[in-house]
Order: sequence, then structure tokens, then C-alpha cells
Amino acid sequence: MTTRGSQAIAWDVPNRVTAVSGGARFVYDGDGNRVKKLEGGQTVHYANRYYEKNVTTGVVTTYYYLGERLVALRKGTALEYVHQDHLGGSLVSTDGTGAQVSSLRYKPFGEARTSNGTLGTDRKFTGQRLDGTGLYFYNARYYDANLGRFVSAASLGTGA
Repeated sequence: MTTRGSQAIAWDVPNRVTAVSGGARFVYDGDGNRVKKLEGGQTVHYANRYYEKNVTTGVVTTYYYLGERLVALRKGTALEYVHQDHLGGSLVSTDGTGAQVSSLRYKPFGEARTSNGTLGTDRKFTGQRLDGTGLYFYNARYYDANLGRFVSAASLGTGA
């Protein structure tokens, strides 16, 4: 268990966040992929990076990529295009008509500089998930944009 300000964070043996004070919990499969998030009375299941389902609300979100770049997402029936910066961070999102839905700007190490509207995903700075910990989830480790550094070591994986 570690603390980040007043927030307590529980880690498992492979160095993954499993729980955060305030009620967020995370579940991983045998390969270390996050498969479930319980937060704020909501339960979200992740099948892979392309598909997630909020089982509390029944809303399915499908992500569309061009190579490694997130280009769009469909949340329920709403389609949203994601426009990224040179680091893969979500900057602007637009709807099917081209109207701006949201915009985000970042400081050099990922802190939010400005935010307008609501992006339909938690994939923000460098395209990574910003979760209930306030940390960016980089699949193998966690990054704190306020500190500008990773706060967990990368796992060695199963082949090490």
C-alpha cells in the first residue's frame, strides 16, 4: 500500500494497482491485462483495447484505431472522432457532423492545462487511460502527470 496525497493505493505482487481509497478497484487477467474496473458505483469490463462495456448502464464503447492511433470511438450510438497530437494524446473530439465536442490541452508532462467539453473516453495524455487513481495507466506501469514521472516499476513480464 502506498499513499498519494490523502489517497491510499493498494498494489498486487506484479506491481499493478488493485484498489484505491474512495472505492475504485481493478481486476487483471493472467496476462496482466486490465479486464474490469469498479468505480463510482459503475462496473466496466474490458475485452481488449477495442471494446469495453459498462455493465451497470449497459453502454458499449468501441474504439477504432489506425495503426496505434485512436481515431474514433462509438459510445452507444454516438460516434466521436478523436484528433491527436504528435504524442498520441487526445486533443479535440468532433461528432459525425464535424462539430467540436471537446478539447484538451496538456502541460509538457501531461497535466491538464485546459479542458472544454467532455471527451467520450478516459484515454488522454499520450493516448493512455487516466483512471480513478489520478494516474495514467500505461499497461505495465503508472505515470503521475503532476510529478512528471512513473510511480511504479515496469513488470518484467512472463518471458524474463
